[in-house]
Amino acid sequence: MNRRRFTGSIVCFIFATTLFVHAQRVPDKELASLRQRYFSGSPVSMKIKVSQIEKGGDTISIEYGDFYLKGSRFRIDFGDQVIVYDGKWLYTYTAFDSQLVVEAFDTTSALRLIYDVISGDLSRFYIRSIEKLKGFRIYRLDYKFREVFYKDIGLEVNEGSGEVSKVEFKDFDDTLYCLDVLGVSYQEVEESFFDLSNFRVKERVDLRN
Repeated sequence: MNRRRFTGSIVCFIFATTLFVHAQRVPDKELASLRQRYFSGSPVSMKIKVSQIEKGGDTISIEYGDFYLKGSRFRIDFGDQVIVYDGKWLYTYTAFDSQLVVEAFDTTSALRLIYDVISGDLSRFYIRSIEKLKGFRIYRLDYKFREVFYKDIGLEVNEGSGEVSKVEFKDFDDTLYCLDVLGVSYQEVEESFFDLSNFRVKERVDLRN
């Protein structure tokens, strides 16, 4: 999987990590504390680690980044790449070539999950099982319908803090993706984080129809 597709997958699961548990259509009492924590209306910032591991067990890549959520907008910083969603369009800026890519959400791609999460429509998912470990609970999630993007989805929650600590899933090449939450802050997220004029853009690629 190339980095662009990989980034799209991670965007989806960062949103799933922070927002999946808030959907009003998910009645599971097990997730009530997570809904209250992450969907209080306050901005959320996360330190994250993203690992990509191939079927044989070899690590393909490890990246560290920062994720910021404010209302329906988000920003993700991954090294030389910054992803901003302004509530309407998705912008991907790469520092090494000063390129800015603007695109809509493809309704047939995994990025559709972002739209579903933002709109609160998570009726496609259900909790298949809950595993209890020492200090943690792991929620195994499945899609209800045919439109399946990932499999073996696991959401790990720290029972002490009530916060998500890890999300993992596989694509259909059996590549494993792990997103570890290294730290969470509920302080104000600055508006400047979403200001695209702060980027030095030499090339703008518009993929909108």
